[in-house]
Amino acid sequence: MAVVNINKIKKLREEKNLSQNDMAKVIGCSTLHSYYRKEKGKQPFLANEIFLLANFFDQKVENFFEEGIAKNAIMKNIKLNG
Repeated sequence: MAVVNINKIKKLREEKNLSQNDMAKVIGCSTLHSYYRKEKGKQPFLANEIFLLANFFDQKVENFFEEGIAKNAIMKNIKLNG
């Protein structure tokens, strides 16, 4: 199971001086509280939200997952397609 790197999301947000409310709008959360719960790890980010974050921050989607998991997924893909 892939694990979202919440600290990476928070760090990117803070580097751009964006509020949690700004981020809620980026991913289409209906309330600030919904986004707050995601950034605190109490509610998971959905796949489409990670995609929206990646586009917003001009990052690859895999950059938003824990490094070990992302590397394993990439290596598995290489073995399957290689």
